[in-house]
Amino acid sequence: AIKTSFSDAERFLKKTMHRWDFIFADPPYDYPDYTGLIALALDRLPEDGLFVLEHGVDHNFTDHPACFDQRRYGSVHMSFFSLETQLSPNAE
Repeated sequence: AIKTSFSDAERFLKKTMHRWDFIFADPPYDYPDYTGLIALALDRLPEDGLFVLEHGVDHNFTDHPACFDQRRYGSVHMSFFSLETQLSPNAE
């Protein structure tokens, strides 16, 4: 089953302790706490879950240990995070 929620991602994730297989967040590009949002989302994922964060080109999360890919679509970036990447013995 798929459950969707169109609300403030940080507020929603703080209210639930449920583990989600997929989380997508599209906060305002001037969002003040991307680091906190990423940590909160990763805390709500199972090991094989996926977190996708949409953000402006002025942010780069490729150095984050759980970030395994970043794509650019015009002025939009999408960063992809997984605990599997962070826990992988081959992760740099």
